[in-house]
Amino acid sequence: ICTCIYAYFHNIEIYDKETLEYSEKYVIARADRESDFFMNAESNVKIIQKDFLRKFASTEIDQAKKRFDEMLLQEKDTVWRAQGIYADYKTQASIAILPTAKFDDTFYKSVVTAFDVASQHGPALRDHYFNTYISMFINDATILYNAELDYSRMNGIKELMIDYECETGASPQNNPERKTFFTNIYFDQSIQKGMLSVGIPIDIDGKWIGGVGHDLLIDEMVKRSDDINLPGSYNIIYNKKGDLIAYKELKSEIEKSGGQLDIRNINDPKIKIIWDSIKNLNPNGASVKSNEAHAYIAAKRISGPDWLFVKVLPIPLVMAKAESSIILVILITLIALAIELIIIHRILRKDVAEPLSDLILATQNIYEEPQIARIPTSRNDELGILTHSFKNMANEVAE
Repeated sequence: ICTCIYAYFHNIEIYDKETLEYSEKYVIARADRESDFFMNAESNVKIIQKDFLRKFASTEIDQAKKRFDEMLLQEKDTVWRAQGIYADYKTQASIAILPTAKFDDTFYKSVVTAFDVASQHGPALRDHYFNTYISMFINDATILYNAELDYSRMNGIKELMIDYECETGASPQNNPERKTFFTNIYFDQSIQKGMLSVGIPIDIDGKWIGGVGHDLLIDEMVKRSDDINLPGSYNIIYNKKGDLIAYKELKSEIEKSGGQLDIRNINDPKIKIIWDSIKNLNPNGASVKSNEAHAYIAAKRISGPDWLFVKVLPIPLVMAKAESSIILVILITLIALAIELIIIHRILRKDVAEPLSDLILATQNIYEEPQIARIPTSRNDELGILTHSFKNMANEVAE
C-alpha cells in the first residue's frame, strides 16, 4: 500500500516536471518561429533606409525636378499623383502628395528617390509583406507599393491627411532614439484583416524628413495560434499591456475591438488569471503550474512587437493521461504483492506450519515410537534444533 501511494505521488511529480519542461520548449520554438517574421521585416526596413540615403545623396537636384515634373500631376482634388507610365501601381510604387507639402529641393529629391527605392524593393518583398512604403514629413507625401491596390487613388484627400501611427512613429518626438519601431495593431476595414506596421525614421543632415516601413498582416499568425496545438490545449497571444491579440474563443470580439482586446472589458476571469500568472515570468521562456487557472502555463516573448506567446495545458488533461499510467503501475504493484503473499504463504506452510504440526502431534503422543520417528531432524535452523532436542528427550523417556 505504501509503495502504491509513493508510486502515485512520485508519478504525479514526474508528470508535473515533464509537462512544464515540454510546455517551455514548445513556446520557445513557436515564439521564435513567429519572431522570425517580424525580425526579418525589421531588417528589411533598415536595408531600404540605407538604400534611400545612398541614392538620395547621389541624386542631382536638377535631375530630381525634371523627373518630378514627368512623373506627377496635380489632380482635381488637389492631390498630386503619378501619371502616364509612372501610374502602373502593379509594377511600381504609387505616389500621393498633399497640397500642403513644401516643395523645396529636399522634397523633390526625397520623392523621386523614394519612388525608385520603393519600386525596386516593393515587388521583391510583395510575397512577404502587405506593402512597402516611404512617407515624407508625416503624410505630405506617401510612396507605397502594393500590387493589389493603388493607394494614391483608393483614398481621397481626407483619408490621405490622417496622421497614422506608422508615420508619426518616426518623428523625433515619438522616436528620440531614431530606431525601428512597431505600431499597435489596427483592423483594416477595406480588406477585413488585422495588421501592424514596422518602421524606421529617415534623417538627412540631422533633420527628420520621413520614414520607411512595411505593413504586416497577422492573420496567418493568428490562425496558427488558434489551430496548431494539442487536443484540449490552446494558445493565447497577449501584447505587452496584457491585451488579447489571439485567442480562439474570443476571435470575433478581438476583431471587433480592432485587433487587440482589453482583458478588463471581457467577462472571462480565466484570461486575467493566466495573464497574472505569466506577466512576470522570464520573457525568454518560462513555465508555471497554476492551480488557480487549473493549467500548466508557459510563455515566451515574440521579438519585434514584444508580444507574449502563451501555451495553456489544462491540468485535468495531463492528469487523465498520468492517472492511466499510474493505475497501471498500481495494478502491477498489487499483482506483484499478491504473488509475493502466495509465495510467502506456501513457504510458511511447508517450512514452518507442517513441521510445527508434526512436533505438536509428537508431544501429544510422546510414548508412541512411530509418531516420534516421523519428526524430521535434518534441518539446521532453530526449528531443527528444537525437534532434534525433543526427539532425544523422547528417546530418553522411552528408555
